Amino acid sequence: QPAFLNSSTGLGTAISEMLLQSYDGRIRVFPAIPDEWECEFVDLRAVGAFLVSSEISHKRVKYIQIKSLEGKICTLVDPFDSEVQVFDLEKKG
Repeated sequence: QPAFLNSSTGLGTAISEMLLQSYDGRIRVFPAIPDEWECEFVDLRAVGAFLVSSEISHKRVKYIQIKSLEGKICTLVDPFDSEVQVFDLEKKG
């Protein structure tokens, strides 16, 4: 989905696309962020009823939190350079 800069909402859409993309069935965080940027976002909506939060610092994604609003499973494009740990924050025990 291309973003167009035609108003202040267009600028917000463009920045959101730099932080999170999810239009092809896969979630990508920071797909278009310049290497020198350090930033964080909280609860951006992804296609499929997901809320995504993440942080990038020193060119490394520090964490990704994905909340499913409908209990669905998602596909995440792995941005990590090392081992990944997955936690289900809703499961007890």
